[in-house]
Amino acid sequence: LHTTIDEPQEQAILRDLLAFINESRRQDEDALGADLLSPRKRLPLSSTHLNALREKYKIPRFQLRSLIRKMRNRQQRGRLTTQKKQAIHDWIDTHNVDSLPPPVQIVSLAQQVGLNICQTRGVILRKLDTLLPASEEVKMLLKKFVQERENPSSSLSSKELDIIQERTNLSRPQIHNLLRYILAPSGTVTREKRQHIQEWLKQNAFAKPTTEQYAYLCKETNLSKYQVIHIVWSLRDKPGELTQDKKRVITTYLERNEYQLLTREQLDELQEETGLSRQQLHKQISVLRDPPGDLSDENKEQVREWWFGLSSDHQKNLPAEMLRNIQKSTGLSRHQIRRLVKKYGK
Repeated sequence: LHTTIDEPQEQAILRDLLAFINESRRQDEDALGADLLSPRKRLPLSSTHLNALREKYKIPRFQLRSLIRKMRNRQQRGRLTTQKKQAIHDWIDTHNVDSLPPPVQIVSLAQQVGLNICQTRGVILRKLDTLLPASEEVKMLLKKFVQERENPSSSLSSKELDIIQERTNLSRPQIHNLLRYILAPSGTVTREKRQHIQEWLKQNAFAKPTTEQYAYLCKETNLSKYQVIHIVWSLRDKPGELTQDKKRVITTYLERNEYQLLTREQLDELQEETGLSRQQLHKQISVLRDPPGDLSDENKEQVREWWFGLSSDHQKNLPAEMLRNIQKSTGLSRHQIRRLVKKYGK
């Protein structure tokens, strides 16, 4: 029979489910990288545990399954906007968070901002990460760590990434970027190699290469996959004629989307409508979302004083929050500030 479940009881069941899932994921190393409660992953809930929950809360099995489906449905990806990021950052500052919060708090925060758990957790981790410059010593340590593994080319588990973070004090994104170059060393891009890839694209009607074709091009040119992908993208992304009408189309599209970052699907739609290349679109969108300000002597001096007041670590890896603060203070665009900073750094 159907049992009426009130809000506090539903939250209690949710907490029990999350606690059990987290404990299961900690015991199962292979599942550590999986998205919590992802609809594409099977929940590690045994019949024993479900029966225990049924007895505890006096609800039938089908109703418990219904709650699990409800939790899965909450994991649809939301639109990650600047306002939502700021709301999460404010929550972290208000609660003085210095480590990843408990799952129940992440679920609650995700529901408040309209994102899924994976997105919310990612924003929290990026906020908590301290971005430090990677020294040559750290790079060598990471390279040695990878080479000593039984299968150096395989992906690192979450447990291994935790060990590297502890030894190097690098953030997860920094570790992944360094691993990309360690596992796939780059070659030298020459005009001949670029022409070889261009000829291959012409023979294949400039179609996007498959995984096997990318592997073939890497072998032919002795370049890494990322180098080949970049060259293919630049050769396939042909520029169009930029007119005032097309600029107006882009402006109207951005206004309709409240000047938020566009998704890949939206960029595809805009590209088809304007006939411009991806690079041209990104440039126009960047100018419209971050318009240039007045490069007065007063603003230049303010940027100069701010820059030389930063620590050497922050000068090497400029935090986004500091950049936003100087933007608000001067009214200059990011591009203008970065150009001034590059000039002062010489």
